[in-house]
Amino acid sequence: MYVSRDVGVFNRCPNCGAGGITFDGIKKLYCQECSFTLFHNVAAAVAAVLEYGEQIVLIKRSQEPGKGKLDLPGGFVDPDESAEEAVRREIREELSMELGTLKYLGSSPNTYEYMGVTYKTCDLFFSSRIDALPKVFDKTEIEELVLAKPSEVPAEKIAFESGRVCLSQLVQNV
Repeated sequence: MYVSRDVGVFNRCPNCGAGGITFDGIKKLYCQECSFTLFHNVAAAVAAVLEYGEQIVLIKRSQEPGKGKLDLPGGFVDPDESAEEAVRREIREELSMELGTLKYLGSSPNTYEYMGVTYKTCDLFFSSRIDALPKVFDKTEIEELVLAKPSEVPAEKIAFESGRVCLSQLVQNV
């Protein structure tokens, strides 16, 4: 255990308010004043590979992190929600679509930097075939929709490492 100079917004104990909390460099913050321990555990997130013919639907992000970069539609899993429920909800919210059959593709660790907090995530990927493209999408989160073959998407244009891993695996498995 060491005292970290960079604990982001976590510079005071949420229990007693004392400063100088320690961070183990992985996930545990500890207050030496009151012995409170806060575990900053991995968050679950989901994304959908929406297959439209031989292409997939990508979104261009309109928000940080990764503003202007490509991503698979998805988001964080809410409390008391399964990954499958989460991916269906996220697609409904972002693209106004209902998904049919889901196929689990795999998972990948990721780092999500937001408002001074580094979130470590475990991103779960699902695929679903769609017969029509989304007609409406959430413009607060999505700048535009992009259709592309997975093999034609440049890795450097993908917002997150986990998305790059997923697309790379899709290309390898074709």
